[in-house]
Amino acid sequence: MTALQWEWNRYFLGYLPAYENIVLANLLGAGTRLIAMVTAKHSLYEVGIGVWTDLILSGQGANTGLSYQAADEVEDRYRG
Repeated sequence: MTALQWEWNRYFLGYLPAYENIVLANLLGAGTRLIAMVTAKHSLYEVGIGVWTDLILSGQGANTGLSYQAADEVEDRYRG
């Protein structure tokens, strides 16, 4: 696994380290269209990036418990 390179209008913005991009790398590898944008500017060298894609669910009215909250705004169930 390697880092993902981020660009905007052909300007290099930086890399997302491999340990932080496994889901994005798998989605890109599967040919999924991703949309990304800078969502926060912490400093000249550190920004927040939001990534979106279409969600495909099997079946009508699937009860998945999904919400419209951003992932970083909900309780982390896996890391405690």
